[in-house]
Amino acid sequence: MRRDPQKEEEGPRPVAVGIALGLWISLMILLAFVLVPLLFSRCAPPVPS
Repeated sequence: MRRDPQKEEEGPRPVAVGIALGLWISLMILLAFVLVPLLFSRCAPPVPS
């Protein structure tokens, strides 16, 4: 089967890629600044008073 040289392959739409990257970055920031500190604080020894 021959390919039409005039017809270009259609990739993902830029808007969809932007939304996906935005969600991915938001998830990574949430993980880094909220979930990881919460997990570390649960494992830390209690502060003596």
